[in-house]
Amino acid sequence: MRFGSLARRSRRTQNIVVGFVVMLLVTSCAVTPLLVRSLERAMVTARVSALPPAGRQIQLSSGLLPAAGRPTPQQLQDALPAALQRLGPAPVQEERVETSARNGTNVILSAMVGSCQHLRLTQGRCPSKAGEVILSPEAARYLNTRVGARVAAPGPNGADVTLVGLFQQPDTGGYWAGQNVHSVQRISGRDGVPVPTVYAFTAGATFPRDVNSPATSESRLAVMLDPSKMTPTSLRQAVTGIAQLNALAGSGKLNATVFEPITQVNSQVHHDLDQVGVIVPLMMVQLLILLAIMLWLVLRSYVDRRRPELALARIRGQQVDGARRGVIAELALPVIVGAVAGVVLAYAADWLVRALWLPSGTPGGWSGWAFAAAGAGLLLVAVEVLLSLRPALRSPVTELMRAVPARVSGLRLRPFELVAALLALVLAVLVATKSLSGVVALLSPLFVAIVFAVVIAAVLPVLASRWINRSLRRGGTRSALTAAQLGRRPATRLVLVALVVACAMTVFTADVVARSSANHGDRAAVETGAVSRIDANSTSILPPTASVLKAVSEVDPSHRTFTPVVEVRSPSPDGPLTMGVIPDDMARIAATGGQDPVPWDKLKSQAGAAAPAIVAGWSTPSNSNEFTAPSLGFTDGTYRTVATVPFLPEAQQHGFVTDLTRLMQGGDRTDNVTTSVLATTDDPAQLGRMTQALKAVGYDQIDVRTAAQQRRIYDQSASGWGLQLGLFVALISTLIGVLALVAVLAASSRERRADLRALREAGVPQKTLRGATILEQVVLTVSGVALGAIAGIIGTHIAGPLIPWFAEPPDFPVTQTSVDWAVSVGVVVALLVALGLAGLIAGLLVSRREGAAGA
Repeated sequence: MRFGSLARRSRRTQNIVVGFVVMLLVTSCAVTPLLVRSLERAMVTARVSALPPAGRQIQLSSGLLPAAGRPTPQQLQDALPAALQRLGPAPVQEERVETSARNGTNVILSAMVGSCQHLRLTQGRCPSKAGEVILSPEAARYLNTRVGARVAAPGPNGADVTLVGLFQQPDTGGYWAGQNVHSVQRISGRDGVPVPTVYAFTAGATFPRDVNSPATSESRLAVMLDPSKMTPTSLRQAVTGIAQLNALAGSGKLNATVFEPITQVNSQVHHDLDQVGVIVPLMMVQLLILLAIMLWLVLRSYVDRRRPELALARIRGQQVDGARRGVIAELALPVIVGAVAGVVLAYAADWLVRALWLPSGTPGGWSGWAFAAAGAGLLLVAVEVLLSLRPALRSPVTELMRAVPARVSGLRLRPFELVAALLALVLAVLVATKSLSGVVALLSPLFVAIVFAVVIAAVLPVLASRWINRSLRRGGTRSALTAAQLGRRPATRLVLVALVVACAMTVFTADVVARSSANHGDRAAVETGAVSRIDANSTSILPPTASVLKAVSEVDPSHRTFTPVVEVRSPSPDGPLTMGVIPDDMARIAATGGQDPVPWDKLKSQAGAAAPAIVAGWSTPSNSNEFTAPSLGFTDGTYRTVATVPFLPEAQQHGFVTDLTRLMQGGDRTDNVTTSVLATTDDPAQLGRMTQALKAVGYDQIDVRTAAQQRRIYDQSASGWGLQLGLFVALISTLIGVLALVAVLAASSRERRADLRALREAGVPQKTLRGATILEQVVLTVSGVALGAIAGIIGTHIAGPLIPWFAEPPDFPVTQTSVDWAVSVGVVVALLVALGLAGLIAGLLVSRREGAAGA
């Protein structure tokens, strides 16, 4: 009765293990199309969200035309395809014209539908008649006018307009698409000289409708894109709609120019999908192969446990087909349950990814491809079931009567194992020699792991035999029993293969995830320049350079947290960019991006007429050691290179740094000059105090950016999300390693009891038998983890340069592709602890059960 109960429990456990592995395999198949779909939807949303407000709109413009040839805003809207109108809120219609006030101020006279609803009136009323306008208080002061008075600026009909109200602009987002209509701005005129510009809003009646009127104005229509309404389907429809608009404009049927970001977003999303097509197979194909190996291990153990039953069926005259049908019928329930659970788990995993990693609101839904992929996974399971039965069904009855298949002396290497090892070795060599690229090249860690696993599994019997002989000569009974158990059971070889591949994948994926995170952080820090960056500008005349120094010193007298940076640009975009910095401050505050510290002290040199400069090797300002570049004076200054580093903070093209104090001695020009403040903190309170200090000295356009915000952009990209799947792969790989250890012990428990019973009857102490069982698990775990770690590290070294770390790679050399040794060692230690504990606990349970059975 007791043995029958144990047999039923063992069979139930095996069925659970089979169903669990089938579930994981089907999940890895079904989740791949689900993840690709979710990533595609998230990428569309992220790409649209990343657009600046002014660029996140589809705009139709007629240009300046008389009424006779100018389409009205309503006509523009009528020509807009429905697919484009659905991409955001209601289109905004506008008529506008630029006119010049008599004091030289440029006035943008605009009739935007709904403008009054998006402004806060502080005095007067909204314009309702032709020639009536509203201004911001700042614009009214600049034009020297008041409510009720005429504004010295003509309208489209040539008559001066009348001010009927004042407004405040609550924000620049949404309806305003980033436009600041409240402040007086300096916008470059036709001759390139900045001209003060103000906005004046009027009624639509201000613009002439008479086709005989010579007055010119511009009709506009704008659709602000809503990221939540952008999906892959709506993007494809939008591309078609843009093509229709361009065809209308090109044929002359629509007298308008189309400005749109759809083409750019579509191109970017296609590039992202190409990356996803590389990264997802990189992760999921390796996991699928590992699960296929694990399923083979479980099925072989399942069939081996039924060898006596198959022999009995053959003795009773049952044909091979009947025996096959009996085992398949027994496996049908766990396989079907596992497959159904796998599909459910795939949708749960997709939901979890969308909830934790992807932008909020990324939609899910049913996918026919997911069910097709699950069917392909189930087909793989069926093939493995049939192949696992072939050796047992073809064996003679006398061979099936053995609890364990007869041991083959020497190397054990079946033909398919030899082919797999040679193929993997050839592919790994081709990748290492850069003769192979693409998705196959990124699977090199798997190739290396397969070579290692097959070779060690083949030589295991030989090593075990030598270990036994050596241990017996030295009187080591426990050691000899450990070697015998390792070399005798075929399942041990498969467990070792699964452990090596699982550990290799865990080390590789963990290293890739860690390296990706470090690369994103380094690039964000370098491009920001420090932890935070405050760009300071002015809509009117830029304050003197000394103003930014004054603001920094008031908030942070010791410059421990903040430091000023002054940039002087060349008239040509390809010319040098001079960055004036304070060397001692930069040594404390500037980001390094993982490179050796910049030798800031070399900028303190006062020798020679040329100012010292540190240049970036990736984009030097000149090929000469001594060169000319912009200064704060009216003529270019002379600089000499005192050091060359891989890259500098902010990573500006053709940029170099020099001492700010010496730069300021050359003059105080304000054209082509920008100022910023770098900070070691992203605390909103401290950044707020610095912002207020900058406003107090005359900077009224402040933009605060942090490295964390910039890093989020890289994390929320195709490469970022794709590589984060490595966490899921690493977790499943570790789970498979634990399952492999437990499965082989559970599958061989009956044979172990028989073996240990015989050894106890021969006089071997129970303590020695328990120690041999535990030592077997320790050796198996340590060897599997060690070989897997070596394979994973070699694979990382080969595949690292081929991995798409960024959606758009940086121009400067900040990307690190080498092995992160700290992470690799930490993962190896964690694997040793996790798998070691699993093996130790399983070994103790088995040895105690065997001891109890023997008693």
